[in-house]
Amino acid sequence: MSGAERFDIAFKPGSQLNWGYKTVPQFGREIDYSRGRGLGGSTAINFCGWVVGADEDYNEWARLVDDDSFAWPHVRNCLKRIERLHPEVPTDFEHHVNPLTDNHGINGLIDVAYGRQWLQSTKDVFKAAEQSGMILNADVNSGDPIGMGIGTACIYEGRRITASSAYLQDCSNLAVRTNSLVHRILFEGDTAIGVETLDGKIFKARREIIISGGAVNTPQLLLLSGIGSPQELERHGINLVKDLPHVGRNLQDHCFSSAGIVLKKGSDLAEMKKQSPSPMGWFKLKALDHSEELRSLPEKTRNYLAKSNVPNWELATNTPFFDGEKIRPDEEVFSAICIVMNPQSRGKISLASSDPLKAPIIDPAFLSHPFDRKVMTEAMREMLGYLSAPVFRERTVRRLGWPEADVEGSILVPPF
Repeated sequence: MSGAERFDIAFKPGSQLNWGYKTVPQFGREIDYSRGRGLGGSTAINFCGWVVGADEDYNEWARLVDDDSFAWPHVRNCLKRIERLHPEVPTDFEHHVNPLTDNHGINGLIDVAYGRQWLQSTKDVFKAAEQSGMILNADVNSGDPIGMGIGTACIYEGRRITASSAYLQDCSNLAVRTNSLVHRILFEGDTAIGVETLDGKIFKARREIIISGGAVNTPQLLLLSGIGSPQELERHGINLVKDLPHVGRNLQDHCFSSAGIVLKKGSDLAEMKKQSPSPMGWFKLKALDHSEELRSLPEKTRNYLAKSNVPNWELATNTPFFDGEKIRPDEEVFSAICIVMNPQSRGKISLASSDPLKAPIIDPAFLSHPFDRKVMTEAMREMLGYLSAPVFRERTVRRLGWPEADVEGSILVPPF
């Protein structure tokens, strides 16, 4: 099965592999918030990327919770125990991609690799980055992601690696009950003692209950179980077990915008959609340095964002074109997305109903913070500059998803 066929199955309306969640309207439109439905959760339907981010992210988490267990030295060791890297890269690509084994694990249960198919046109993606003044990064998973590179994917020998395929095989001490949706956690006082499923079955715990429902379904289950804001629980007729008003709050997620170019017929760049994993890079934005949006942030946040390997935005190429602009079936397209990193906007997860089959209300509040709007604006400008690099311009017929005219302060994008 090809990648396109696999994603069609997982993301088509009504797919049995996908909960099919949508956000509340963001700037007038609902945004897809897909979540995997089945063993392995979202690892069964996601894009298989294995990207670890910046070491300073983990150090910041350790500072916030005052626990060095979350810091990069410990996390790096954990990741190395999980990962089984297959570092094979064609010789003529070693300048662009060259993972250092000291940064990676080779004995874990999660196979990660760079893929078997390498297109020569992929080199043009790196050439465009250099022509645009971007540095290259031969190992974006080293703890320093800054620069254009290629991240690994959880795909090996044509097979997707999921949390289920890696960890739930041949587990004689584990019983897995499928098609058994948990309705709520059961309590004696404020101590969790078991769970009740939607069909009324009860499972008691001798030691502990671990909730692993991700950023959406974990707060949903806690709220359904009576843990959360008393006002919200009362609205849905749920008895309060524990007053924890922050349950479902402080949702942090990053959004993206896309743009593309229609290429001359027969352009080898149009084949780039077959390149997997996709080229991607993380970058700082100089335009933020003296901006009012940055100055308005708390000092600790500014200090964190100022660290040399903490990115402001991500560039991912070879992506589908998401903007809704009409593309003719015979047109060959190369597109990319820019993604806000370290967003300051905060959203929330709340209940739509006491019915566990009813999707929760998801409001990521994308771009609600002025700093995120500034990042997105400047990142889009840089991405348009990247798509205007000479190596692309000579093959470009028209543009997709670009502003009709330059806005004040933008880079100057040459006309054709």
